[in-house]
Amino acid sequence: RLIAGNNRFIAVASDESRVSSSLTGETWTSVDLPLTANWTDGVWGGDKFVLIADDTDIVLSSTDGETWTAGSIPNDATADSTLDSTIAQWTRVSYGNGRYVAVSANDLATATSTDGENWTRHDSVLPEQAWNIADLEFGAGRFVLVDTTGLTAYSFDGITWYSGNAIVGTVEKMKYSQGIFFALTNTA
Repeated sequence: RLIAGNNRFIAVASDESRVSSSLTGETWTSVDLPLTANWTDGVWGGDKFVLIADDTDIVLSSTDGETWTAGSIPNDATADSTLDSTIAQWTRVSYGNGRYVAVSANDLATATSTDGENWTRHDSVLPEQAWNIADLEFGAGRFVLVDTTGLTAYSFDGITWYSGNAIVGTVEKMKYSQGIFFALTNTA
């Protein structure tokens, strides 16, 4: 995963305990992270880089890409559930409206944070469906979530979610630019 922010690039790999940073994209410097994890996504926003993983509740944040601070997503608060955040698969994170939003498809949960370190978990808030999350993007004042099968949902705060219109094709990625959400599919 490659993330741009704070006049630098950050390269993150799954199952690694380090990231690499570069000011130019030519010369790279590696730094150690506080732990090894399956880092699934990262974002620059609110003056911080934030990394999430699908095999831990630990969230890492950094202002410069060199010094990293660990935070965590709280355990599942649903009384009838035995799941905790170490089982939740935090697959995507985005930033907008002054907050970070992370999503976990396997328990329909989201987590929000205003600083990238202290998180609030929101259980069973995604629309009831079998999600295989392709991407999460922020634009036009909303977070938009898309599934690989084209299912979509949107939220203005990362907590209350609404089902959106389906996209035709197998979605691989989504981006927001110049007022438009673009879904990249592998269907002709």
